Amino acid sequence: MRHKKIGELSGGQKQRISIARVFSTDPDLFILDEPTIGMDVRSRNEFYKLLKHNSTEHDKGILMVTHDHEEIRHYANKHIELIRKEDSPWRCFSMD
Repeated sequence: MRHKKIGELSGGQKQRISIARVFSTDPDLFILDEPTIGMDVRSRNEFYKLLKHNSTEHDKGILMVTHDHEEIRHYANKHIELIRKEDSPWRCFSMD
């Protein structure tokens, strides 16, 4: 893939490049907004494993916004689910 132009890559491949750039800076805290958009199931699961490894083995903090609540439950040690119904305020629905 390294010889391809960025415009030739799929959405998931572009997303992985963006994430690699973040990892290369070795931050203490990752703040991620829908980081797995465009990734297939296998890629998402590998990404979640990588985040969990960074959290547990390298003491990194991770704050991630996602719609994949069920998919990440066994990777996350805290889970906050926000619910907003039409014409109502946001509220915290559950927290694990």
